[in-house]
Amino acid sequence: MVCRCPSDAIHSSRAAAQSAYSARSDRESHEKEVAKLKAEIFGMIVKPSKYNILEAREVGNHLVMKVLYPNCKNCEYDGTKVMVFSNRTAVDALRWTRIDPHFRKMNPTRAKDIHNAPSPTARFPNTPEGWEAALRLAQGLRGGT
Repeated sequence: MVCRCPSDAIHSSRAAAQSAYSARSDRESHEKEVAKLKAEIFGMIVKPSKYNILEAREVGNHLVMKVLYPNCKNCEYDGTKVMVFSNRTAVDALRWTRIDPHFRKMNPTRAKDIHNAPSPTARFPNTPEGWEAALRLAQGLRGGT
C-alpha cells in the first residue's frame, strides 16, 4: 500500500490512531470472549444453597434424593443429581440449607452442623435406572430395609 499522507507528521498521527483503534478493538473482542467463557463456567458450577428437592424417599435409615440445581444449566442431566445419604432422614433434610452434591471429607465442625447436608454416600445419573440403582444401594446398605 502506498502512503498518500501530505507529511510525515500526519502519517505518524494517522498510524498512531489506527494502532490505538486496533488495540481497543482487540481488547473489546477479548473482553467479550472472557465474559462468554465466564458465563459458560458459571453455568457449570453448583450452588449448594440454591436447590429444589424434586423427589425424596427414605429407605430404612438412609435417604435417597433427586435434587435440581437451577443455576447449573450446563451440568450433566440439566443440573439434577440423584444422591444417597447414609443414616439420614427426611426430617434431617428439612433442616438443610445447603446440599453440596460433591464428595468430600467431612470436617468435625461441619459434621455437627445440622444445616449442611453431609457428603453423599453415592451419586447416580438422573435417569429412571439411576433412581432405581440409588434405591437398591440404599436397601443394601446396613440399616436399609
